Amino acid sequence: MTCKKATIRVEGAQIDIIRKLRTSNVGPYVEDTVIVQINGKKKTLHSISLLFEYVERILSRRIVREIYRVLDRLDLCIRCGYCCTTGAPPISMSDAERLATCPRVVNTVLDIVRDRELADITFMVREHIDPETLFVLWNALLDFLRPCPFLEISNSNTQCTIYEIKPEFCTLFKCWSPYTEHRRRLTFTTILRQLERSRAHAWDSNLRRLAQLAEEKTRMFLYLSQGNV
Repeated sequence: MTCKKATIRVEGAQIDIIRKLRTSNVGPYVEDTVIVQINGKKKTLHSISLLFEYVERILSRRIVREIYRVLDRLDLCIRCGYCCTTGAPPISMSDAERLATCPRVVNTVLDIVRDRELADITFMVREHIDPETLFVLWNALLDFLRPCPFLEISNSNTQCTIYEIKPEFCTLFKCWSPYTEHRRRLTFTTILRQLERSRAHAWDSNLRRLAQLAEEKTRMFLYLSQGNV
């Protein structure tokens, strides 16, 4: 069982967080225990979202913000895989430059291309994909609403098969951070600008079409991330 512990102390408030990764017959899941001690009063909560509700109700805004800043710097990830099951991440151009050197990534993207019956587009069936092409293909063809194809999951374990070179967007999935959504929106905006440049400078009409598709997807997720449903 994976377990991480952390303690936050801010102006008379102490918060102990214990995160455990447990297993079941349907796969691993996270169990949180949050012990809050404020002015001698102790309360036990069972999720970090309940922590947000509790401290915002009884503490000043200044102290709450400091708690959030400290919490945001903590490494509480126990690799439960939940964020990976909710969708494949978009990638930036700098991600593409790194990922294009990985045969697993290239082969997976080429398999997706073939599954979509796009293999007649000659530049897509090469064994090597340059970063610019990978950037467009990934953002156009990987489904941001389906599990990441680089996630391996079993009853007792979850594993990212490209963890050492994972996209930067993956680091924004801090399920306990109140600042996560804001950072995601900024990242979507950056990727959208890069896609616009890729479409404008694409050397192939099919690549321009896919860049347009990737732009439309990214705009949609940027729209949704702003709370528009």
